Amino acid sequence: MSFHPPDNDRELLEGVAISVVIPVYNGSETIVGVVDSVSSALADMAFEVVLVDDGSRDDSWETICELANREYVRGFQMLKNYGQHAAVVAGLDEARGSWIVTIDDDGENDPTEIPRMIASALDGGHDLIFAERIGRSSPIGRRIASRVVNNLVVNVFSAPPDLRISNYRVMSAAVADRVVADRTQYPYVNGLALEYSGSPISMPVMHGDRQGAGSRYTIRALLRLLANILFSYSIWAYRLVVGLAITVIAFSALSSLLVLVRATFSDSQAPGWASTVLLFSVMSIANLVALTVIGEYVVRALRQSRNPARYVISAST
Repeated sequence: MSFHPPDNDRELLEGVAISVVIPVYNGSETIVGVVDSVSSALADMAFEVVLVDDGSRDDSWETICELANREYVRGFQMLKNYGQHAAVVAGLDEARGSWIVTIDDDGENDPTEIPRMIASALDGGHDLIFAERIGRSSPIGRRIASRVVNNLVVNVFSAPPDLRISNYRVMSAAVADRVVADRTQYPYVNGLALEYSGSPISMPVMHGDRQGAGSRYTIRALLRLLANILFSYSIWAYRLVVGLAITVIAFSALSSLLVLVRATFSDSQAPGWASTVLLFSVMSIANLVALTVIGEYVVRALRQSRNPARYVISAST
């Protein structure tokens, strides 16, 4: 099942140039089918496909070079694996369309939805649209993790509370240019796009089953993403540590007061060995957590101040 824009929306799309950015990582088995789907969905429109190989370990770059024989395909190879968001930023930097679409390389995102999304953006004056996943049931673990990330992003970036984010997005060239111009060493495209858009929305879009090998979604990837959001785009973690420190101080003060009162008004002698050890243990753990969090902020600040290249393009076709 797919949604297609009505004729009046088709008129909105006349003369609109579209760039479809696809980050590729070990996608040699799926990327040809994805590009074919894009070309079929946008056959009557002006479009290009920008493929960014993010240091794949399979034959993805060779496949991209073959696809680049098509006049509407351009390919770029990263020097090494920098991560999906860095690859997307590289693709945004190379895109030449007035509207840029980002989709995954696994066939899960339905390209036939692209005209409807862009038409909705044009008709409603929106500069950023996220595709809200419908039509496919994900494992419960992934649904919970996606909801956690979505709620965190909405709060950190002060987005509309009903917004549903995803990696299937449409943005204007102006938003894409602002994302590329941001020099953060820890790019998170959804967050950057929200920071530099004036009217973001999400809309229900059909999603299919991913193709190729097993899911690349892992707990490690989720934790890395959460760390990037928390440490690179907010001070929530610092505030959490401050709250923890205040709680520990209050607990320590109360414990000390109780011991003092007992020693003053009681004839019994209270050794207090166990309570003292417990108190120092809790304080040590709190200090360790605080130093870890603050250290993470310091390390990221030092890396940002050094301003190294976020990524390196080693080849293009």
